[in-house]
Amino acid sequence: MENVDGIVREELDYFKGYIANTKANQAPLLATLTAEVEAVSMDKLDEYFSDVIDETRGHIAARAANRIESASGQEDAIGQIEDWFSGNISDQGAEAAVVCAIWGYGAEQATTDIRNEIAKVSGPSAPKM
Repeated sequence: MENVDGIVREELDYFKGYIANTKANQAPLLATLTAEVEAVSMDKLDEYFSDVIDETRGHIAARAANRIESASGQEDAIGQIEDWFSGNISDQGAEAAVVCAIWGYGAEQATTDIRNEIAKVSGPSAPKM
C-alpha cells in the first residue's frame, strides 16, 4: 500500500521550504514585486497569476503523482495538492502569487514577466506636465 499522504506531505514540504527560502533569500525582490503588483491590483493581473499558480500547482501535483503507482493514489495525491493550493496559495494575495512566479521561472524571468504584465494592464503613462 502506497503512502499517498506521506508523499503529498513530502512534496508540500518541499514547496513550503522553497517559499521560506524565497522569503529569506529574495526578500528585497519579493517585496518590490509584491508592491508593484499591489499598486496595479491583483484583479487586473488575475489571468496571468491564475496561470502561474495553476502551473505551479500542476508541477507539484505531478511530482507527487509520479511517485505513486496506482491511478487512485495518483488522483488522491493530485486532489490533496489542489486542495492545499486552494487554501494556501490561490487566494492569498500578491506575495504568494509572486513566489509562484519566481519558483516557476526564476527570479530574473519572473521579474521581467511580471513587469511586462503590469505594463499591459496599466496602459500608456499619463503625459507629464
